[in-house]
Amino acid sequence: MTTITIPKKFMLNNDFVIIPRKQYETLLREKDGYIDEDLREALDDAKNGKVIGPFSSLASGLKALKMAK
Repeated sequence: MTTITIPKKFMLNNDFVIIPRKQYETLLREKDGYIDEDLREALDDAKNGKVIGPFSSLASGLKALKMAK
């Protein structure tokens, strides 16, 4: 059995997590990580250029949003 020593500095903030290597590598490959479907869709839209703006004022931004519907 393999034994490892974890330094106490990693345990101070309760943010130390141990997961299987394959799961870790999967998380690294998925740049978006675990996000809900609406956010994933919004990120895809932004990546594909389906965005409007920037706007010079709040009023012009709201006007553009109303026209986009």
